[in-house]
Amino acid sequence: MAGLTPGAADVAVVVQAVTGGDELVQLSQVGARGDRRHAADSGTRADWQLRASRGLPTVAKLSQIGADALNKYFGVSPFAKGIPLGVVHITATGTPGPKGSPSAEFLALKGTSTNVDLDAATLKVLTDNKVGVAPVAPATVTGGTASFPIIEGYVAVFPTTDPSYIRGTFIHSGGLKFTAGGKSLEVTDFIVNPGDSTLTATVAGGSAAPIIDLDGSAVKVTQDPSGSTKLDGTVAKLSQVGAEALNKYFGVTLFSKGIVLGVVHVTATGTAAPKG
Repeated sequence: MAGLTPGAADVAVVVQAVTGGDELVQLSQVGARGDRRHAADSGTRADWQLRASRGLPTVAKLSQIGADALNKYFGVSPFAKGIPLGVVHITATGTPGPKGSPSAEFLALKGTSTNVDLDAATLKVLTDNKVGVAPVAPATVTGGTASFPIIEGYVAVFPTTDPSYIRGTFIHSGGLKFTAGGKSLEVTDFIVNPGDSTLTATVAGGSAAPIIDLDGSAVKVTQDPSGSTKLDGTVAKLSQVGAEALNKYFGVTLFSKGIVLGVVHVTATGTAAPKG
């Protein structure tokens, strides 16, 4: 399967009611981007059917921010985080890219985990400033390494000459709890997007935010004898959003963008996509 190079192609996004088949919203966007899932070759162009994962519908749900905004604007209280809005179907048309097939691709990740070798210097600074860091189950921290189970996701590994050649999402359970001055802040449900070089987390059980930047310039992709794909060497750094959130919550100025949190090692297994 070739890569997708979106150009002036229109992308229609149709949201259908979960309890019926009526269209609720139709959006038309130009040059929208998405992860490629399936291609039907039509010569010089390809019609692409985008899906969150093969056979599994993508369900749009109201976020905490959306619920709060609607309740505030209308002076009501019926809107809540997680209300299902509909099932999303995306159809995109684009030009096949020149980079060729992925060297490895999974449509449905089954595990296993993302491990982070926590930076010793950063841990010392946190300890010196009486900031505690502890795992939120089922994540663990053992001997300076934090481990977060992968529960689902998608990944495609393209030739290294292709910009953002590792694409997809790794969805994790568990998280970390920061404690200081008698206050605690949990960041959980990590979603790693290697293509965008970001890690998004749920902050204090509320909204999701991109709290970590990922530097994958030195990442190495290998496959072990069991068939698991391994990504080693990405450096996790605190993002501007993450630094501001921690400083505001704890009333400090300790955190800043670019603080090295650790080196990331991902081991993933899943169902391989058919080639061709």
